[in-house]
Amino acid sequence: ASRGRAAGAAPRGGRLAAWWTHEDRDDGTSRFERVEESSECHLNDVFRQALDATWRHARAGAAGAAELFVEFRRLLGCGVHALRCVPMDGEVARRLPPELRGDERISAVRLPSAGASGGGQLAGSLLQRAKTTVVELLRVNSPAIFKIGITCSPMNRWLAYEREGYQQFHLLHATEEPGAVQMLEAALIDTFQERVGCRNVARGGEGPVGRAPYFAYLALAPCGD
Repeated sequence: ASRGRAAGAAPRGGRLAAWWTHEDRDDGTSRFERVEESSECHLNDVFRQALDATWRHARAGAAGAAELFVEFRRLLGCGVHALRCVPMDGEVARRLPPELRGDERISAVRLPSAGASGGGQLAGSLLQRAKTTVVELLRVNSPAIFKIGITCSPMNRWLAYEREGYQQFHLLHATEEPGAVQMLEAALIDTFQERVGCRNVARGGEGPVGRAPYFAYLALAPCGD
């Protein structure tokens, strides 16, 4: 009998993650370049196989992540040292090996799990979930400066925030639909724009410009003692 999606197994169908290659420049800065669509499809197929092959280790913490990395590297059959992955699923993000994460300050673990990201739910459960996540992050980091936004390149967008002194970058929602993420951004800004520490000036809902998927995010700079 089919077990469906067991805890820790890969979500079925759709894009599993977005992938970048990382390069350290001679001037000490970093550059992230999005993998081409055909190569990204292959990486996602291989990563999905690795997730399924190691799903029994999904709750094994660092040891489970190491098992996943070994299996992914084995199935891919080539070097992975420059690859960086941003999952579209929070459960997958919690399993992601550190070798594939890139900057630890970019967090995707609060993304909804697959099946909870359809645009039709935006006005209801997804919006409420994103609001609850923002409230909790602001509570545990208070006082803080923060900004809500959308991007199709979390790695490079984070580099800009890092230069401005931000310390955390939390992904709230991932979707293939630009209209859905635009509406979510505008609704979140409308909710939090008057809160102390918010640095959003525009009402949101513009962009993003670039290749899907699109991510809504919360950039945070705790400023307590």
